[in-house]
Amino acid sequence: MDAEQVTQPGHTLVGAVAASQLLTLVQQLVVIRKLGIEWQEPLKEYLELLAVFGVDLDMLSLSCIASVSPVLKYVLAVSATPILAAIALLLHLSALFFKKYVKQGLRVRLDLSALLRTVGSLIAILFISIFTSLVAPFQCNLHPNGRMTVQEYGSVFCTLENEHLQMSLIGAAACLMPLCFLSICFWIIFLKLPRWLRRADAVYFRACSFLWLRYRPGAERFSIFFLCRNALFVLCPLLPSLSIKLVVLNVLLYSSLIATTLSQPWRVPASNALDVLLHVGLLVVLYMASMFAGHEVGTTGLIMATMISLVFILMMVAAIVATMLYGLGLYILRQR
Repeated sequence: MDAEQVTQPGHTLVGAVAASQLLTLVQQLVVIRKLGIEWQEPLKEYLELLAVFGVDLDMLSLSCIASVSPVLKYVLAVSATPILAAIALLLHLSALFFKKYVKQGLRVRLDLSALLRTVGSLIAILFISIFTSLVAPFQCNLHPNGRMTVQEYGSVFCTLENEHLQMSLIGAAACLMPLCFLSICFWIIFLKLPRWLRRADAVYFRACSFLWLRYRPGAERFSIFFLCRNALFVLCPLLPSLSIKLVVLNVLLYSSLIATTLSQPWRVPASNALDVLLHVGLLVVLYMASMFAGHEVGTTGLIMATMISLVFILMMVAAIVATMLYGLGLYILRQR
């Protein structure tokens, strides 16, 4: 019985993985919103509400407080990740101070590995939103007059001059952040992890556990696979043609679906089943998006596509909530 409890994954992990899958789903829908498709109401309104997950500073209405130029607004968006890391560092130092001078007998591990694990988890989970905000200057909309403007900053023309040039240079440098993070994760998984396992190095293993904690033993490389998939997912809206964007997104999701179905990488079976369901739901939404992109589709077809997309989006959210409740229920039962 004791051995079974040790080998059985914690039921709290079911809810944690489901929560991370929910955040990934929302961020993927934000990217789909950026494809330049004229969605119908109420789907368009619901997708607009997800802008808060895309580091959209317009949600804060900064222009009501002071005049903010597009370049400054973009710099603030780029600074979101360093600010997030600084906040985590400040909270960590505050916790260390509290443990040392206020609650000296507090039995909580507050070493550097905890800080690295926290920052790494935040970047990994919010990777799509972070990367999406950085590539904003490179995504332009073509207008009937032949001119192009930045999608997220409508007053900036895509001419690689003045404000657009400044934003492009800042964006090119800022994109090194997620690329460096991806490179470090690749280095850890493929080069360092085997050595740490051979040496039983618990300190480094705990510090980087955000990369493999959610995956079953032997499937740690899927953390790199999903990060690469998410990075390519973000880059798809930068492609020139809408049809090419949809094809590439479908290829990415089908490849991910096949790999997930065959490998079952998540630590708990419920998460594997949920991930397959989310892949299928996103593929249906993308198929409906192709109908919005077609000029020959009538009003009835667009209404049907809107309803089908809404049903599958709600189905995906309901499945995630059900999985979280399932994990909570198992946890409560085991506490009795």
